[in-house]
Amino acid sequence: MEWIFVSMKTITEYFERIIEVQNRLGYLLPKILRPPLDEQSIKQTETTLGFKFSSELKELYSFANGTDYLNYPSGKTGLIPIHTFLSIEDAILNYTISIQVEDFFLNYDTNFKPNKCLFPFLSDGAGDFYWIDLNLNTENYAKIYWTSSSGEEPCYVYKSLTTLFKIVCECYESGIIYTDSEGYLDCNYEAFKEISKTK
Repeated sequence: MEWIFVSMKTITEYFERIIEVQNRLGYLLPKILRPPLDEQSIKQTETTLGFKFSSELKELYSFANGTDYLNYPSGKTGLIPIHTFLSIEDAILNYTISIQVEDFFLNYDTNFKPNKCLFPFLSDGAGDFYWIDLNLNTENYAKIYWTSSSGEEPCYVYKSLTTLFKIVCECYESGIIYTDSEGYLDCNYEAFKEISKTK
């Protein structure tokens, strides 16, 4: 399949294209996106958390403030399979709980643990999160950190939020991410991993 979005560069463009494909698939997520946040709401969130959003994270929440997912099965609400796009309110709640858990972010294999300025934006509802690193003036600033409750070591998985959305967009376009006969989101996980490795 020929990619038709190769000239895209922004999270907004990728997200809009993802929604187009989701609508074509009859998927629920476009119908439960929450209205975007204004600049003042984002500033209030920064004050609450005690650190600044990156330009990418501001762009994401200026597009939509997560999803209203609570009344639906997780398999029909994820941006990627099972992983829901969190509203600011849900993200703050998850951040506040997770950041206090001893060694939640520690990678035992490397003895690496990022600083505390991390913001969760995708969650599977069972302890797995994608976080954006907002620790200014560090080599990992703006990278995407992944944590799991299943015993797998947490690690950085994407170099930026834009990179993640580009990969997700490619996976929707190519059919790597798809809906099954009952409308649940599914994925060719091996292909998803392979694409992710190349970015």
